[in-house]
Amino acid sequence: MAYSIPRFIEELSDVYIYPEECQALASAIRYPAGRLPNWQAVQTSLGFWQALVRQVQAGVLEGGRGVEALGQEAWRMYPSNTVFQWAATGQPVPPAPAPQQQQQTTRPRAQRPPATPAPPPRPAAHAAPAATPFPASDVGPYRVMELTGSERYAEMLEVMQGLDPNLDLLWSQFGQLAVRLRNTTITVNQATAAIAARLRETVQGTVRDYAYRPHLFQRLTVQGPDNQSFDLSAVPNTTLVSEVPQAVLDEYRAAVTDRLGRRMRTVVDLVHPGGRVERLQPGRTLHEAGVTEGALLRVSTETTAGRGDLDYRIQALRARNEILDFAEDHPDLLIVNAYEPRDLPAEYHITLTVPGIARGAGGGVPVPIAKHEIAISLPPGAYPLHAPTVYWRTDVFHPNIGVRDVPLVGTVRRLCLGILDKYYVKEMNFGELCQMIIDVASYEQYTLPASEDPGGPGVFNQAAADWATSGIGQEMILSIGGAPKESRRAIYAGESSSRPLRVAAKLRNPS
Repeated sequence: MAYSIPRFIEELSDVYIYPEECQALASAIRYPAGRLPNWQAVQTSLGFWQALVRQVQAGVLEGGRGVEALGQEAWRMYPSNTVFQWAATGQPVPPAPAPQQQQQTTRPRAQRPPATPAPPPRPAAHAAPAATPFPASDVGPYRVMELTGSERYAEMLEVMQGLDPNLDLLWSQFGQLAVRLRNTTITVNQATAAIAARLRETVQGTVRDYAYRPHLFQRLTVQGPDNQSFDLSAVPNTTLVSEVPQAVLDEYRAAVTDRLGRRMRTVVDLVHPGGRVERLQPGRTLHEAGVTEGALLRVSTETTAGRGDLDYRIQALRARNEILDFAEDHPDLLIVNAYEPRDLPAEYHITLTVPGIARGAGGGVPVPIAKHEIAISLPPGAYPLHAPTVYWRTDVFHPNIGVRDVPLVGTVRRLCLGILDKYYVKEMNFGELCQMIIDVASYEQYTLPASEDPGGPGVFNQAAADWATSGIGQEMILSIGGAPKESRRAIYAGESSSRPLRVAAKLRNPS
């Protein structure tokens, strides 16, 4: 590959297509907002980058920075792109290793509403060698703030730069801006308030810490249930494996629903070089699952034919091992008190030592609690085809835990796990289930009524939902370390829980 400034401009125009994303990258290098190329005048991303790079070469950036500043920002976002690597370092790039699968000569573009004419496809960049755009001294954890609700990325980024001058832009797409915070004292409330004051728009935010560096995959290839191939572009490596099928199966519409119109359960496999197939856990991120740039993933609908006693035994024993492993790794959070029967457990009695909220004596004023007694049930005949059931054996007050009195049984408190209803497959790791239960108990996860969560699954306890949305409820939730309703991790059973990904269909594989 011949590296040059024109080739760099061409690559920028291929990767950063939309006006808002182009302007956000310019803002990341502190390009003067008043001198940005006029999009209506240049008309295309190629024209935008040609005009902007000319100004950078003419010295428009402070501190004498040149094109390398633009290359460094782009390379940080796409560390596998050798064109960006060359622009950032000015050094020749060694030949890339052989790709995992055959590369196309053109990169299909993603489809993204609102529809706009897409530029012609350009040659795809080779996978990058081992070099990294990040200093060795720059280690984790990596605190990431994601802000959603506006596509005015450049203005949002300028506000965030005012709060944290040293932050890194991670990505800007689908109404979401993600930045890596260097000033870890900044809160979501600070950021959203400052953006609302500047933009006169309301945005939502979340903050998460990662042990690895978040970045974008330039391209992943996904095969659908019928072996048709799709390209996913600009995919965050923090995307959950469970979010990949949603993006692909949307292209099939009714073809992948059952007779009741429900989306079929799916599994995701990583196809290694040489053909070895690895089943991925839906609750892991792509990075945690070992997915790398250019990887080939395969989405298939889960078959349920032939399930019998042997399948139940294998899955029940696996669940036992994973629950006990989680308890051993987190003895301060979860203790397994008993499980029966011992040789093939179908029910676990567990103590959680995490803060929560109960109704209080006589069903009175909600009060904080420090422990929960729960039961996880794997009923034969239902599991592993269907998700396990989770019950609270002690008092609890939560929008997603239904409470009802059953004759001859007493009070039953059952957890509604909407995310399991949607994404559950029998290979799901029970360590992930335990963590989800802890998040629910401590009010890190909860859904609210339809007025607060449009398109959400609703609630199981209306009284708890009404209380959780009130001022006094939010105050107690925050006092136990729970998440405010604006930034909680909602348990969605609907389609809105999935991260939007850019999908483009390839030519169907020859049969």
